[in-house]
Amino acid sequence: MLRTLTLALSLAIAAPAAAAAAAQLEPATRFADADAGFALSRVEQAIELVRATRDIPLAAYPDMQFPSDLRVSLLVLDNGPATDVSPRLDLQIAMFNEVLEYGTAWALEPVASVYALSGVSRTAPGIYEARAVVLSGTDGPECYFQNATIRIDARALSVAVRNAAGLEEFDARRYTADVPLSITAEGCAESPF
Repeated sequence: MLRTLTLALSLAIAAPAAAAAAAQLEPATRFADADAGFALSRVEQAIELVRATRDIPLAAYPDMQFPSDLRVSLLVLDNGPATDVSPRLDLQIAMFNEVLEYGTAWALEPVASVYALSGVSRTAPGIYEARAVVLSGTDGPECYFQNATIRIDARALSVAVRNAAGLEEFDARRYTADVPLSITAEGCAESPF
């Protein structure tokens, strides 16, 4: 009985200390908190677009080359069924580069909210195209949903994650950059509902 009570007291004392230590972490190092609304349970699909390995120099060690393993994926996040005409899917570009021993550079940037996704391709280094169904920009009855091509320009983000500036061993660092988009409408689409 005394042993059980001692264990319960030590857990009760250790829990607030662990919570306080977790609260002191930088927000970008805590993956689940880095983006409001992002949860691994929402990931419906991860479409790998690039996996490239090459040696790169790092600022901390200018005379050495380190293996870099860059992975770029388009994450398809499921918003669940909607009671209105809200988009069912959110698209996010995810980049992960493992450099050094346990050194990780990463990025997670929102791209667009869509109703359906029919395909994704890489058209050039850092340039990706997603074919999706989006809400029409017109108020007329002729076309409520449109097929569209979303051009994602992630070149600046890719360079930042690839170069991993400032990354050291046992470090996880988030990199950000603007991800310009262009959306080209390609005619009416059937309702995704």
